Order: sequence, then C-alpha cells, then structure tokens
Amino acid sequence: NWTKRMLAVRRQSKAFGRGTLGFVRPGNRKILAYVREHEGETILCVANLARTAQPVELDLKAWAGRVPVEMLG
Repeated sequence: NWTKRMLAVRRQSKAFGRGTLGFVRPGNRKILAYVREHEGETILCVANLARTAQPVELDLKAWAGRVPVEMLG
C-alpha cells in the first residue's frame, strides 16, 4: 500500500519528474530536504534518513507567505 500511495502522489505532480531540484540545508544531517519546482508548482520534500524520529529546522524564507499542504497524510 505504501508504494501504491507514493506512486499516486508522484503522478499527481509534474514537478517530481520535470521540475528543478534545489536542496535545503537543515542543521540535522540525518534529514534530507529538497524543493522541486515546475510551472509555478513548488513541492518541498523532507525525508528522515535516521532510524528514529529526528528534530529539524528548515530555513524557508524564500517561500514566505505560502501554506504547506501534506501530500501523504
């Protein structure tokens, strides 16, 4: 089910396959964060690469005023 859900989310947005890729540098090295952008659509992807829950703070000043929407929840 997890794989099906991930593929469905990826199909919803062209930014995943065609968009530009920019990395956001978090203070916690166990977190991978990047932004995909394509034709006015912006997607922030955050992945925990550790085995346990990790705290993270991201500098998102470049996207001030935007409202994040959870895509997998």
